[in-house]
Amino acid sequence: MQTEEMHMYNENGTIDIDLADYINRNLFKIDNFLMKIDGYKLELLGPYLEKLEKELDQNIMEVPDISINVKLEILGIYPDLLEKAKKCILSFMNYDKYSSQPNNDKLTMLVSDYLRGYLFFSYTILHTLTMLMTKYEVIELWKEFVDDFIKNNPPEFTTNNLDDLLVDLDQFTKMYQGHKCITFKLDSGPVGFKITKCLWFEVMRELEDKELCYAISCTGDFQTYKMINPDCELTRPKTLVAGDSYCDFFLIDVREEKKVEHPSEEFWSKLDYR
Repeated sequence: MQTEEMHMYNENGTIDIDLADYINRNLFKIDNFLMKIDGYKLELLGPYLEKLEKELDQNIMEVPDISINVKLEILGIYPDLLEKAKKCILSFMNYDKYSSQPNNDKLTMLVSDYLRGYLFFSYTILHTLTMLMTKYEVIELWKEFVDDFIKNNPPEFTTNNLDDLLVDLDQFTKMYQGHKCITFKLDSGPVGFKITKCLWFEVMRELEDKELCYAISCTGDFQTYKMINPDCELTRPKTLVAGDSYCDFFLIDVREEKKVEHPSEEFWSKLDYR
């Protein structure tokens, strides 16, 4: 078995972003979720939007004018709600800390604030919906939505080689500086990684409902890997967000390994840093 350590976790890591692009991408995704709600229960959308507008009122701040360059089917016909949603995202990402930069369209910001903006906004969206539906229904609806959204907006990177997935993980980890992990490749072909430190998890620690946190930060991994490599299958029974001490990603090529057997807990416990 081949192993490699990735010590790239940096809670003070920074990232350069295009502010308008960041806001538009977040609004577009949530607008698609609102359409999912509308298709799920027609009579639900109106009461939900009323509650959501009240929840977003708590995060009002003065923000720059940001043009919308994506088509918003629901938010586009509720301008007050749209404006509050923009302000909410900016508030969650601690925009005030960066507004004094010379070009506030292009920001250099903490990765943790970058994550906070969309994670906390998504959490508000789901938590508000639990006022009208059971949490189980909300999570299942979100899972269905995320799968469909990833299918319709697939990752740019694709491969038919499991080894390439570890290269992509390395690039992703370097970009966001958000993980400490050990990767491995078994002699029989499957690959995996054990994550012991995750910035997504650390950012969401202050949020109360861990089931909603898991839905927001972790459920999309399965469909994402399927879109990157249609012959890849992911198993991952443990996650930091769910209260485990590590995340245990295991990926096989179904063309070669017909039966997926996730490694034992003994395997993962022995997989440790040198």
